[in-house]
Amino acid sequence: MGALLLFIKGKEKASPRYLQGIGIFLIVFFICRILYFISDFIWEDQFYWDLASLLGLISVTMFVFVVEKFVYTRSKYIFSAFGGFAIVWNSLFFILQNMDYIYLAQAVFLPAIAAIVPLIYLYVAIKSSGEARTKSFIILLGILIFMTGNVLHFELFKAGFAIGYYVLSPSLLIVGLALFIYGMLK
Repeated sequence: MGALLLFIKGKEKASPRYLQGIGIFLIVFFICRILYFISDFIWEDQFYWDLASLLGLISVTMFVFVVEKFVYTRSKYIFSAFGGFAIVWNSLFFILQNMDYIYLAQAVFLPAIAAIVPLIYLYVAIKSSGEARTKSFIILLGILIFMTGNVLHFELFKAGFAIGYYVLSPSLLIVGLALFIYGMLK
């Protein structure tokens, strides 16, 4: 829904390719969240959890690529290449079913790639002024809240902090996504 709204409402304000990239990220991430839901509540199968993790990594890497292409072009796609390496790493060990390496991808690669995007929007907010600064700060805040929701959804919190896993995580994801889309459409 947010991806469609972003594409329809925002196409006169930003590059259509930029909005399509953000929309594809949101759609893939939505599929990822559905697989997490299936893994948590319908079929408690590690396969769905691992597939959701792989799709989450793919969606975040796509988002980093779009941001590198349209927002901060000086990085020469280094962060996207790192994300591509992480996707190959996670895919290989997903196929081989070696959980230690998949958890390494979840614990190291995804946070490292995801940290790039807020830093880029922080840089844009600091270097710009006026409406661009305001939009960048709103998008930054949305991304940080969204990332906090993602962190609370790690397997580590499922047993020890169930309220964070089942209630706070989805709530923060929704609020962060709403702020992110609002910043894009503002």
